Amino acid sequence: MSESVSSYFLFLLLLSLPACLFPSSVRADHEGFFRNTEYNEGEFGDYVTQSFHTTEVDAPILNVNKPFTQCDDGSYIFITPRGEKAPSHPFILDHSGAMIWSAAQHYGQIYNFQVQRYRDEDYLCFWAGNDAVGGHGVGKIYMYDKHYELYRTVVAGNGLGADLHSFVITPNGTAVFTAYDIIELDLSSIRGARRQMGYIWDSLFQELDLETNEVLFQWRASEHRDLRHSYNAVNDATEYDPWDWFHINSVEKDDLGNYLVSSRYLRGVMYISGETGDVLWQLGGRANNFRDEGGSSAISYIGQHDAHWLDEPVYHGAITLFDNRADWAFHTEPQSRGTRVGIDVEHFTAKLDATYENEVNIISTSQGSYQSLPNGNVLIGYGFNGVISEYASDGTLLCDAYFEPSRHFTSGNVQSYRNLKFNWTGIPKAQPNLMIEDGALYMSWMGSTQIRKWLIQDALTPDG
Repeated sequence: MSESVSSYFLFLLLLSLPACLFPSSVRADHEGFFRNTEYNEGEFGDYVTQSFHTTEVDAPILNVNKPFTQCDDGSYIFITPRGEKAPSHPFILDHSGAMIWSAAQHYGQIYNFQVQRYRDEDYLCFWAGNDAVGGHGVGKIYMYDKHYELYRTVVAGNGLGADLHSFVITPNGTAVFTAYDIIELDLSSIRGARRQMGYIWDSLFQELDLETNEVLFQWRASEHRDLRHSYNAVNDATEYDPWDWFHINSVEKDDLGNYLVSSRYLRGVMYISGETGDVLWQLGGRANNFRDEGGSSAISYIGQHDAHWLDEPVYHGAITLFDNRADWAFHTEPQSRGTRVGIDVEHFTAKLDATYENEVNIISTSQGSYQSLPNGNVLIGYGFNGVISEYASDGTLLCDAYFEPSRHFTSGNVQSYRNLKFNWTGIPKAQPNLMIEDGALYMSWMGSTQIRKWLIQDALTPDG
């Protein structure tokens, strides 16, 4: 979307959405800031936005350190700002930072905004619901088509709520996503008592048939992992304050029918059989199965997120993840980073292949994303901090922007669980929005990605 202002004269306005060049009589979206000190000091506010005449949504204004126009590959930027100072909305931005689309409807807290393919069509997908349940959520997955019309709402099976952390549509038309459940267990192995019952937040994932809502597979962490492997100290473990011992934060299914799962509080990535649910191996944590060929960096994480396969076959592949290198209690390094780990499952060796670190220290105690882009670049989202960065495959920082004052990093004021990039074609059925105010014409077409120019005509009479 781009909003423009014209005079009452006939002219041809060339406008490439998002627009960058305008005649002097035309204004467009705020062009953003470039290495602006006042922005970073918070002098413009805790969350800097711009408002429009043609929509009620306020869009974030970026403070750019390295322009994303240099990383323009024809895709769009997907972010979901939220936090103490930022209302939760999904945003599609172009590489100049101009808003292309956002949802005017309020869904609650929004996470995991991305494009996914289902039955040969692309859909906008995001989780929305209540995230105030101990670092995870209870909600639904929303799927919108290219016309920005609701296509489907996905709910979890077996009486559970879909969790905010992960939702992936497989090539077979199923959906794999995370869930949480409160159960009572014997915690004597943790507390040292002969028998002491307590409540835990158990981590699960389900694979669901999107057409029938049938649960095809369900995995529960407490049935396959040892509670004693958790790095999160046990709390009172009451029914009203359960112990979050595992904390699943990503899951994906591979071509072999198995699942790759990341556990924040086990500080490890697990490979799980799609037939039995058994853990075939674990990378990192107390139950680590791998030998690090280069020290310990390949098998040592703190609070990692967003684990994915990079290469196939999986026996000689690579795993990518966002290594927070921190949690709420402590951190060992000055900054979080993207990490690529090469693994050999035949010999159970691991090697740190690459890291992606910002030029300034940014430590994210929660959240974060790592996306391998088609051109070989890597996009890193810093989760708890409003930062998005794109790197070359060798780790060179190419593009970098803030949507939060750097002075307020780690405050929780502005967060975005994952920051991603996707190709997207939006064809809204809604007509362009037009408004005349004080002799000026304001116009926009929310979500349209195919506009290349506007023809604006004016006449003294209705007949022209």
